[in-house]
Amino acid sequence: MSRHVHVPSAFLALGLVSLSACVDAPPGEPPSDEHDHDYVHVHDEGDAGDGLIACGKLGRVEVRDGKVMQDDMVFGDEADLPELCDASVQGQLFGVGVDDPAHKWPNGVIPYRVLPHVPSNITQRISQAMTAWEGATSIEFEPYVEGEHTSWVEFDTDTSCHAHVGKNGGKQNVWLTDSKDVDEIVGVAIAANNWVYTWYLDGSVTAGTPTQVDEHKAVYKFSLPPGYYAAQIVEMAINSQDRVYTWWSDGKVSIGTSFDLDAYQAPQGNYALPAGKTRYMIVGIGISGSDTVHTWYNDGTRSMGSSLNLGNVAVAIDDVDVTSTSIRGVDFWSNNDVYTFYTNQAGEYRRVIGTIYDQSTVEYASVKVNLPRNCSVNTTIHELGHTIGLKHEQARCDRDNHVRVFFDNVQSGKAGNFDKWCDGFSDHGAYDFDSLMHYSSYAWTKNDSPTLVKKGTLGANIPKVLEMAIASDDHVYTWWEDGTVTAGTSYDLELYRARYPFTLPPGRTIADIRGIGIASDDRVYTYYVDGTVSVGTTADLDAHVAPYDYDLAYKATGVRYQPNELLAIGISDEDHVYAWYSDGYVSWGTSDNPGQQPRYSFSSPLDPDRDELKGIDIANGDHTYAWYETGRASRGATWHLSEDDTYDVRTRGTILTGNSGLSAGDIAAVNAMY
Repeated sequence: MSRHVHVPSAFLALGLVSLSACVDAPPGEPPSDEHDHDYVHVHDEGDAGDGLIACGKLGRVEVRDGKVMQDDMVFGDEADLPELCDASVQGQLFGVGVDDPAHKWPNGVIPYRVLPHVPSNITQRISQAMTAWEGATSIEFEPYVEGEHTSWVEFDTDTSCHAHVGKNGGKQNVWLTDSKDVDEIVGVAIAANNWVYTWYLDGSVTAGTPTQVDEHKAVYKFSLPPGYYAAQIVEMAINSQDRVYTWWSDGKVSIGTSFDLDAYQAPQGNYALPAGKTRYMIVGIGISGSDTVHTWYNDGTRSMGSSLNLGNVAVAIDDVDVTSTSIRGVDFWSNNDVYTFYTNQAGEYRRVIGTIYDQSTVEYASVKVNLPRNCSVNTTIHELGHTIGLKHEQARCDRDNHVRVFFDNVQSGKAGNFDKWCDGFSDHGAYDFDSLMHYSSYAWTKNDSPTLVKKGTLGANIPKVLEMAIASDDHVYTWWEDGTVTAGTSYDLELYRARYPFTLPPGRTIADIRGIGIASDDRVYTYYVDGTVSVGTTADLDAHVAPYDYDLAYKATGVRYQPNELLAIGISDEDHVYAWYSDGYVSWGTSDNPGQQPRYSFSSPLDPDRDELKGIDIANGDHTYAWYETGRASRGATWHLSEDDTYDVRTRGTILTGNSGLSAGDIAAVNAMY
């Protein structure tokens, strides 16, 4: 059996998950025949599911673009999947679960090369990322020399940022991409195979779909004719032979490929326009299946012609909503539908489908177009961390002591990204929330609720609570001043469901809420300072019934309590509505009159400082629970809130926003490995 190296005490305060730092078995000790059983990959949620593949010690993986992956970590090619998932050979392939120095870079030196088509701004980030690792650790990067290096890293572009983990042997990749802004677009054209090509001011181009511009090819360079600049491009189009036509601001036209704009013909001629039109009025040029050139202008007209004669007459088109300078490109689909790419008033890049006569006839509703996302310097440092041999910090075996994962919020097929690795990878030192290898709270979220939070503190103050209520399944819901709600237990407020937003009735604000209770049918009753109550759900407070009037108990002859004197609302399993007041009394009744029955006094551990009460409600069995700003809770009855001692409550977790730069833990973990 393999044994883990003792981590020096200098690293005990710093943490990261790395390739296993192990020592060889003592001389004469035979390898265990139970080797595979010593390494258990931990799944947090059921089996693979969601299109994921159960892959031995690698856990749940997905096949994406021909690569076997978990998030941004690459384990190998799809063709090798059976071998990759064979537990008996996984150690030899990856160093996952075994003590194999072959999967660390000898002497911490990593040979590399950057492929020629990688744009210069990405190359600059690569250099900055390598400098960050070299300046803080013993890792060194040196240029790859053919014939001298047998293992090396090759930097390439792709549609996402990802890398192999540790040294795999031979060539392995770090894939990066570059973000683009809609204002950088200089040309859009659709090829015969319906690939959408987009060219940018910085001399790069992508190929994709009408909704994801780099789906097929990530950013790569294109060359310009001598003496020309990308800013001089008026428009671009692709004919039926997939030749790229470029119209320039000097009146010339070139013919080439997506990456070499004058490969077939240098800029020449002087293209003509209809009377009254100028080159600066052109917002789109497309070439139809018959190789007719169609040109759209910013005054809502269109002409037909050839590459050197854009038309003698410009005719009006019906839909002028997108015929303006907001258009980024117009071209033809293989069925001659017209695709118009434009920015709306909110600055979003969108597309609409129509005909040459009406640009939105075929599909009136526009659809958002996604531009390439950015592999920043920090992201590049992160990917190099994988290359060095680090996994994600939250994959540590001890992570459940520090963070909470909400699998219900994780995108389909991405649950494997949150698996733990309890063997074969060493937990170096203490858990490191500052690690650049740590996920942020909204990584892979499907619903804008956190997938991962730092666990809340037990017994910490909970001053930001509006109200609390107990559902029919005894889950405790907490509404917070930031407009979110969580679900948990009386002692752990975010155990079951991470924070999600709630909405109020029109004209109401969070400050107007005076009490919330949940009935036996799980309808949520919310009481407001204006003397009204609404009925809804935990997320939509008036989903069922709009606000209607309510009355409170009499505190003196002819004098009722006012809404601002309410401390809390609770609803029993018999659907009696209880109202607790700031003067130490409680009454009960119906939703529109919680003061229907005579009031009686109640006691709490905080008497007379009742303002520290943050919530009161009644669970099944008529047990009354109360929560206090001090981070404590009690259980009792409606008239005596604490029959036993109070107990600590774990507040909701802390949002992790993502980190910038290497942490002390990142540095210590790599130095411990090498």
